[in-house]
Amino acid sequence: MRRYLPVARQHFLAALAGTSVVVKSLSAAVVLLYLLSFGLDTAYGLGVTPGYLLPPNFWVWTLLTQGLVEERAWGLAASLATLGVAGRLLEPLWGALELLVFFAVVNVSVGLLGALAYFLTYVASFHFAYLFAVRIHGGLGFLGGVLVALKQTMGDSTVLKVPQRHSRGRGDMSDHFAFATFFPEILQPVVGLVANLVHGILVKVKVCRKTVKRYDVGAPSSITISLPGTDPQDAERRRQLALKALNERLKRVEDQSAWPSMEDEEEEAVVAKADTPLLPDPGAAGKGSGQESSLITFQDAPSQL
Repeated sequence: MRRYLPVARQHFLAALAGTSVVVKSLSAAVVLLYLLSFGLDTAYGLGVTPGYLLPPNFWVWTLLTQGLVEERAWGLAASLATLGVAGRLLEPLWGALELLVFFAVVNVSVGLLGALAYFLTYVASFHFAYLFAVRIHGGLGFLGGVLVALKQTMGDSTVLKVPQRHSRGRGDMSDHFAFATFFPEILQPVVGLVANLVHGILVKVKVCRKTVKRYDVGAPSSITISLPGTDPQDAERRRQLALKALNERLKRVEDQSAWPSMEDEEEEAVVAKADTPLLPDPGAAGKGSGQESSLITFQDAPSQL
């Protein structure tokens, strides 16, 4: 295990060197708080304690700091790896500021939802330990958010499934972003069945809307079909990604030696042939003279007395 640590450290430093100040600052904060955890209870002051979010305490700052607190080595490694992946793959698409906003939104959401879950557990059991003995912290929530974002960017732009608004309404209904695709292929049929069942229940209680297909048979030119995942905005984002990939491929081969193509040679041959004067055909001239002699006759003029 120890012999792999220098190699892992070298790769991590190389990956971190190509990131922005935002990723470097967040990574340094995670390492610093991990070192401080050996002498201080960082999870108590910076982690989310559900009972302390309620009045009269209002420890709301812990919603932002809880994602930076790690007390175990594997948690530290996971957080640093997640930040590195986000910096290399998501930051070029979003920018440093958008990545920082994403980090803050994910951590606040994780803290609020986790505190709400423990509060509901307290209501059901009336054990104060669920309010004051629990510490919510770590980067696993941000890891889940990064995986969702990477899943989205593999075939589309960087928007989440539910909050996205567009001309068709709300949500990304493309097949590659189905909930079952987040699981291994062997589990996708079972997960898809459960997901469809849950979606049907949410549609009945009017939390979600049922997806419908619209056929505009009154279109002036042809039939217009609107299907999930075929929005013009989605097509434009895919076109931008395809153009970006094409530009990258062209940059790789632009330094190679250029050879004349067959098309250029054919064009030059056609131009040369067009510039060459056409020579008369002796056979054609003979034929022309023969036809002319058959049409024009010569007679002797009458003699004058």
